[in-house]
Amino acid sequence: VGKMFDVTDDHRVILPESSLINCNFAVTAPLEIKKNSTINGCVKAYKDLHVGEYSVITGDVFVEGDVRIDRNCILLGSIFSQGRIYLGKGVRVSSPGGLKSVIGKKRIELDRNVVIFGYLLTEGEGVTR
Repeated sequence: VGKMFDVTDDHRVILPESSLINCNFAVTAPLEIKKNSTINGCVKAYKDLHVGEYSVITGDVFVEGDVRIDRNCILLGSIFSQGRIYLGKGVRVSSPGGLKSVIGKKRIELDRNVVIFGYLLTEGEGVTR
C-alpha cells in the first residue's frame, strides 16, 4: 500500500510542515518537504528536492534533479544528485563513525558549519561560503 501525497497545480509534491513519514518513497514530480519534518526512510525524487529547515531524513537521498537542504537539517544517509546540491548552514550528513557520501554531479555548495562524516564528490564545481 503506497502513501498518497497532494500534488499542486504546478505539479509539485509538497509534504506539509512537521510531516512524519515512516517509509521509503519515490516521487516523479519536484518534491518539497516543509520545515520540521521527519522522514524515517529513503527518498527518491525524479525531479528536484527541497528540504525545509530543521528536518531529518534517516535514509539515503537519490535525486535526478537539484537538491536544496535548508539550515540545521540532519541527513543520516548518503545524498546523490545528477544535478546540483546545496547544503545550508549547520546541515549535518551522517554521524560520527558512519561514513556516508555526498555526490553532486554538476555542483556542490556548502554553507557555513556544514558537517559531513564521509566523502564529498563532484564532477563540476565545489563552493564553500
